[in-house]
Amino acid sequence: MVMRTILCERMALPHMVHFSEDARLNEQLGLDSVLVLQLLVHLELEHGLVLPEEAVLQRQLGTVGTLADFLLAQAPTDLAGAAP
Repeated sequence: MVMRTILCERMALPHMVHFSEDARLNEQLGLDSVLVLQLLVHLELEHGLVLPEEAVLQRQLGTVGTLADFLLAQAPTDLAGAAP
């Protein structure tokens, strides 16, 4: 839910009708690498998520689900209880 809220409310992403666990970040949601970085910065600033740069660079983050799994593995406990 945290990711969806940021994409809808903070970033005003226009393609949220396609949002689902299997939605492709780039092809379906229109998230290029800059927008993914912007999402990650929102998560860091608003929820205290700490993402080591090398961990982000090594991951294939193609869908909402793969991004959510990655974020949950990095998340503090208050964010880990939230769904994508």
